[in-house]
Amino acid sequence: LHVSFGSRQLFTVGDEYKYNYEVLITTGTEEPVSHAASYRLKGVLRVQGTAQNRVTVKLEDVGIGLFNGQWSYFPVPSVNYLPLEELNSLSEPFQIVSENGKFKTLLMNDQEPEWASNMKKGLATYLQMNLERVSPQKLMFFKDEESTTMGICPTMYEVMPATATGMGLARVSKFRNHADCPDVPSRIRHESRTYYRCNDDRTRDIMNSTSYSIYDLSVQDTSITVQKVTVLSSILFWANDSKRTFLV
Repeated sequence: LHVSFGSRQLFTVGDEYKYNYEVLITTGTEEPVSHAASYRLKGVLRVQGTAQNRVTVKLEDVGIGLFNGQWSYFPVPSVNYLPLEELNSLSEPFQIVSENGKFKTLLMNDQEPEWASNMKKGLATYLQMNLERVSPQKLMFFKDEESTTMGICPTMYEVMPATATGMGLARVSKFRNHADCPDVPSRIRHESRTYYRCNDDRTRDIMNSTSYSIYDLSVQDTSITVQKVTVLSSILFWANDSKRTFLV
């Protein structure tokens, strides 16, 4: 991804950008042993600057790997990736309309499955950056509002120049706590057990999600190139009460 300082577009019209695309999603528990069910996606992400403030995005060669068992992040258990016909909806191209680098509108096939649309919304959420305020040559901290899968959310920006990161690359980090979003969509959880929940603060249902994204940038004269984007997101649910450490 290449963009000039002061540009109002993250992707240049007429250019195509190619990325390796990898996703790891897990759900599980830490006690009595670390155990998780997970799936991983792997493919190629192509982004084309097709018009002013508009890009076309397409996923290709998507494969899926499944895992269920004792879990570790260091290292993550290996899986075999296989093509799956049900994943074809992910390969339908879609368009992102932006303003000053920030995602505004998503154009996609309204007949595709909801899960595929949701994943594309997630991609659009992270293919954006406030180009009016980010300057990768100096240390910066600021708060902005961005369109996300959780609605319009306050987003904290941290910008570190290459001289501060010690790795030869500038870095833009963004953090969101979805509890701060004023209009979060409804989330429904289906209980696996029936029980009586006391009307008491100690037994209240607590669930929250956060998002942390990192953009590694190389800086050359008056332009930047995004070398890598890493997105970390979690949903924490305390199954018992607000005082217990057990969580799902």
